[in-house]
Amino acid sequence: MADGRTHQKYLQIYQNGYDLTGEIHRIGDLDWDYDFIEIAGLNWAIQGGYCERGHINTGQVNTILRFDTTAADSPHDWITGMDGKSVNTMIPFGIRASPVMGDPVWMAVHEQKSSKVTPADSGLVVGTINYSPSYDDALNNAMLYDIPWGYLLHVKAARTAASTATGHDNGAETSKGGWMMAQVFACAGTGNVTIKIQHASTNLNASFEDVTGLTTGAIANTAIPGAIVKQAAIDATIKQYTRWQIALSGITSVTFALAFVRGR
Repeated sequence: MADGRTHQKYLQIYQNGYDLTGEIHRIGDLDWDYDFIEIAGLNWAIQGGYCERGHINTGQVNTILRFDTTAADSPHDWITGMDGKSVNTMIPFGIRASPVMGDPVWMAVHEQKSSKVTPADSGLVVGTINYSPSYDDALNNAMLYDIPWGYLLHVKAARTAASTATGHDNGAETSKGGWMMAQVFACAGTGNVTIKIQHASTNLNASFEDVTGLTTGAIANTAIPGAIVKQAAIDATIKQYTRWQIALSGITSVTFALAFVRGR
């Protein structure tokens, strides 16, 4: 992981197991704030209030649509077919290079509100995608965390075996849980794969163990592509080091990206 300023050409965007990076030319504001409700007695000298649930929304996404007569491969069909449906969005931020483990990631679970295709007077046919804020999504009520920023544990790549590598150093152990998003793009073979997060107090392969709750469970090859969100308990201990892990059954290769958000 590098440090410093970066450029939008190092951003990537995944949705429900589809890599849309090559179809998107601009991502709007990544909005994270809290509505403030004022409340106080009539004669209080100081006004009080409280924050509501976090407002998390991926800004308007502008697309340069590629059409394909095979519906399963057509970004146009995918994008316009998701209106009114729940979308798991992951945006890794590469820092002066393609994203690597430890780089920041924006993640949101929300509804795709609308999409529009605009034939221009000249140039490429473009489109726009709009999303509802996460707290407006009836499908998102089960989210325990209102934190969209995490870090990448596995870049989009194919894996054929379990991890024996060391993990990402978070600086310290925490006891406020967290949540994960796995974007699963493709696989080879018939069977299933389980993707999970492991943690350890010492950054050695033998020290890593599964984090309760942070596992996709068995994903059948017929359910790929797709994206899965899982959450640990809000008071779960997350040790200093975290890494990706997979278990293959029948499937011989899986292409995925995995990111994790620590609770605060």
